[in-house]
Amino acid sequence: VRKSFLVEVETIDSIHHVNLVRLIRFCTEKFHRLLIYDYISNGSLDRWIFHKSNECWEPPARTMHTLILYWQQMKKIILDIVKGLNYLHEDCGQKIFHLNIESPNIHLDGNFNAKVADFGLFKLIDKDQSHAITTMRETLSYVALEWWSKAITEKIGVYSFGIVKEEHLLDIMDKSSDDVQLNGPTAVNMMSIVAWCLQGDYTKRSSTSMVIKVLKGIIEVPGDLDYDFTTQASTN
Repeated sequence: VRKSFLVEVETIDSIHHVNLVRLIRFCTEKFHRLLIYDYISNGSLDRWIFHKSNECWEPPARTMHTLILYWQQMKKIILDIVKGLNYLHEDCGQKIFHLNIESPNIHLDGNFNAKVADFGLFKLIDKDQSHAITTMRETLSYVALEWWSKAITEKIGVYSFGIVKEEHLLDIMDKSSDDVQLNGPTAVNMMSIVAWCLQGDYTKRSSTSMVIKVLKGIIEVPGDLDYDFTTQASTN
């Protein structure tokens, strides 16, 4: 167990990206393990998207200007999350599949920049090796179906990201449903990205780099996606 913990610490300590929470110190004593990260002042994303009293997600003045900022902030947070994941998936010396992406593991700093946290469940894959090291400490919350039957890939993380994004989007639409028409193209684009990330067939699921390109307006989401928001909402 201690060896596994030290492997995890060594990996986390080697990761440096603006959209990932930084590890500061660690401690191990007998059966106790402790990781100390940077303090992120605005807490986790779930505190903001599951509570209706936060002004961050419900502008007090319903002007066109504040509504534009409102949706732009949502888009910025989503882009930050996927940039952090893309770094883990494609830009590290080792591919790192964060398999525990959920709203409590996304943290917001004082400027509402999003940072991915909690590497208690991840999979490391050396780019020049075929073997993998998998560490599992937490209970999966948002898990793709292929987790139980197929090899673990970065597409499981994409699926979890899609669930977080769907929660975020539906929460904003619920709190400001009258504003959706003013931001129709943005809302439709976000829903399309969610559908792409939540494809049941993982081979048809987007990669994180593709999501970034869509959010930046470089490419468009494919039009032949199989996802029913109505059915999904009724099961939640």
